[in-house]
Amino acid sequence: MTLQKLKLNLISVAILVALFSAAQAQSAQAAVMTPGQHIFAHQLAAKTHLDGAVVKAWVLAETSGSAARHREALHNHNWLNWGYFDSSKTPTNAVWRSPKNSANAIAKTIMYRSQFRGIRNSAGKNRETQIRAIVKSRWAASGYDNGKILRALIKRYFKKG
Repeated sequence: MTLQKLKLNLISVAILVALFSAAQAQSAQAAVMTPGQHIFAHQLAAKTHLDGAVVKAWVLAETSGSAARHREALHNHNWLNWGYFDSSKTPTNAVWRSPKNSANAIAKTIMYRSQFRGIRNSAGKNRETQIRAIVKSRWAASGYDNGKILRALIKRYFKKG
């Protein structure tokens, strides 16, 4: 085998490995998020211009696993728990029955409520700036462990965005 053919084979293998890795990452995302969470996160990122990976991590930090699957089955797409106020009380607004309508409602909240100005102003900036803005907004009393939870979720599932 010539050196040129060997280089071409190595490049082909590298491309296949990269494609396989990307497919695995997408598969991990699909397994960890419900279909409604995917739709919600995509719509919220589009409406607010926040980074898609930050929004997905935020969604998972609020609702994941069996709780997310249960909520999905009930057609409750309030993935950021707006109105729950760290309690178990369920908001009854019909807007939560659609992931797109839910995302639009949350986007309006972020865009027009003064306490979320920091999140709004972080749009289009780097992920760390957006994470810090979410933490400072006090959306959740926990602050997502000062953003560590959001960073860990991004690192694990959404490295590529």
